[in-house]
Amino acid sequence: MFADKAKDAFMEEIIMNLKKCLNTEDVFLFLSDLHEGIGSGCFVNFQADEFALSRFIMKDFSKDKIQALNDAIRTKFLNNSADKSKQFIVRPLKYKDELTGIIISCYTIKDKNLKRQLENLWRIHSPFLAILIDQYKKYIFAQEKIAKQKLLLAINEHKLMTTARLANLGLWEYDVKTETFEFNENFYYIYGTSVAREGRFMSFDKYVNEFVYPEDAWILDGEKSYLSLKRNKGYCDAQHRIIRRDGKIRTILVRRIFWEGENDGSIKIYGTNQDISERIAMEKDKRRQAATIQNLAYIDSLTGLANRHSLGKYLAEDLKKVYIKEVYNKAYKGVLFFMDLDDLKMINNTYGHSYGDEIIRAVAKKISQISGKDAFVSRVSGDEFAVILKDVDDIKTIKLFARKLLSKISEKQTILRVDFHITASMGIVMYPKDGDTVDELLKNADNAMYAAKTSGKNKWQFYTVKMQQDAYKKIRLTNSLRYALDNKELYLVYQPQISTQQRKLIGFEALLRWNSSEYGTVSPAHFIPLAEQSDLIQEIGNWVLYKTCFFIKDLLNEGWHGIHIAVNISSRQIADENFVAMIGDAIESTGIRPENLEIEVTESLCMASLDDAQKKLSALRQMGVHLSMDDFGTGFSSLTYLRKLPFKSLKIDKSFIDIIETDVNGAKIIDSIIKMAHTMDMNVVAEGVETQGQLEYLTANKCDFIQGYIFSKPLSEYNAREMLNTRIYG
Repeated sequence: MFADKAKDAFMEEIIMNLKKCLNTEDVFLFLSDLHEGIGSGCFVNFQADEFALSRFIMKDFSKDKIQALNDAIRTKFLNNSADKSKQFIVRPLKYKDELTGIIISCYTIKDKNLKRQLENLWRIHSPFLAILIDQYKKYIFAQEKIAKQKLLLAINEHKLMTTARLANLGLWEYDVKTETFEFNENFYYIYGTSVAREGRFMSFDKYVNEFVYPEDAWILDGEKSYLSLKRNKGYCDAQHRIIRRDGKIRTILVRRIFWEGENDGSIKIYGTNQDISERIAMEKDKRRQAATIQNLAYIDSLTGLANRHSLGKYLAEDLKKVYIKEVYNKAYKGVLFFMDLDDLKMINNTYGHSYGDEIIRAVAKKISQISGKDAFVSRVSGDEFAVILKDVDDIKTIKLFARKLLSKISEKQTILRVDFHITASMGIVMYPKDGDTVDELLKNADNAMYAAKTSGKNKWQFYTVKMQQDAYKKIRLTNSLRYALDNKELYLVYQPQISTQQRKLIGFEALLRWNSSEYGTVSPAHFIPLAEQSDLIQEIGNWVLYKTCFFIKDLLNEGWHGIHIAVNISSRQIADENFVAMIGDAIESTGIRPENLEIEVTESLCMASLDDAQKKLSALRQMGVHLSMDDFGTGFSSLTYLRKLPFKSLKIDKSFIDIIETDVNGAKIIDSIIKMAHTMDMNVVAEGVETQGQLEYLTANKCDFIQGYIFSKPLSEYNAREMLNTRIYG
């Protein structure tokens, strides 16, 4: 360290003056450092082990007196270049009782009086020299401190620039008086350029013209006025868009602080510009996601209609209009139409949910078209829809609207070349007459819808109080039905079928009965619909099929090979993808012949998907199973199904049989049905025959088989065997 300082003009002059003053060959000026316990210095002409010598001097020559180095010390610390020297005189320098340095003078001739001669000289000059050296040391220390501060400042500035670069921060300074910015390199980095290209200084107006997005220029006009106000103090933020040199548009967050000079009154503003484009994009994405979530909370994603939550909210708001300042408003009325699609689950099970989804979308469009823009339309759940008409109470208008809705829904739909005929059951409630809360209205609308579905589907019903009572009964009855099989409360009876001409017993129809331990004998008209709606029909239907097949097997074993028994199949069963395999398994596992089993299918069962029904029934026909259309004539597409489906026989519904003796034209329809069926090589079964007049008419018109109380009521297995054994003929 000191070797460099010795070259300093100041130190060099001190050493040369000491050399002249002391009349010495060489001078060693040693500067002490009491804190470290060492010092530093050098000879002008000679070389020495500076570190070792400095420790030795600091230890043994710190007293305020002149001493001479002996030969041993000289040999230890000075190299051979100092051999010419005969004598070394050491003089400590003190200032304010602290050692500031030591001077060693070298003489080639030994002089006993030299030490005494130097005493007077040192006494005069050493205080001034000590002060001078102390000041020099302070100067050196200050320079070193400044150098360290500069180095630390450079390091911190580098860290600041690195941090600013990583944070997309550009630093700037603005002079309010000159309206000029001073930008750093990081600032221009954000703008896709550099100081070398743009210059460190730029006027406010030039900045706006060069970089600010045109539509945001007005923001900077306000900023200029704002920056010029001397009263503004503290931090403040602003935001605007820029156009980078590469043409990209970015969003900048500007943060600044005002500073006013205490002496000259100058005002400067220091600030940062940060590229927050990614943050803005993330915030927009979050808002978009929040809007999507909000939308999902109120909008059905499949149809775009309002969902159940939105329906409840709308109804709640509309019901508030019934009360104005807690006073009942008799004038305000509304109507809720609640619809459930018939047999949609069967389509989902048969074709998959993609087909069902397309049907739901199509139905949603139809409902919206009929309802109009002033109505509130909602998809309540999977296959349920609701429409609200406000301020309507005219019954004729309500009925007309209900008919239009159901008619539109029932129009044929073709999806991927498959034709579907969808119908809906509708419940209608009027508010506040039928309820003044959301839950009450929805509950009553659901009850009315269920009543419509029970009455034959594709119908509508107004809510009545009795429906609520029926709903409670339905729930209790359904719960009891769930345990009917396990409790052995279900059983089969067999209705005989008699050939019209020969009066010969040719088979039976298996009929399900329920003797409930809680309700006693329950009519099939009550519990069969409950089984279908609660998904119990699949389990119950399979039990009926296998029970019938086992009875057929017993009859075959007893020698009745020409007998057959008919089983009714539900829409849920035929919609099952394993329906054909299930029938085949029942035939194979019980060991009966396919022709001994007859499957009865109603035309309503085929309405949801004619193509699927045709495929499955054809497979059964190829097995050898007899197929019969039940309740012929009760639907609007009977002839279509009769033509397309592989039926062996058809059953004329009891409603036609009942009019034989009272309606001449109605009786002629029966005659036409019989002739048409025979033309198509089908047998005809008349069910529900109860009078002799009906029997005679059917016999005269060559109906093939008769089923009804005219011959026998449904029989137990035991009584069915008895009837076979007695070979009853009419």
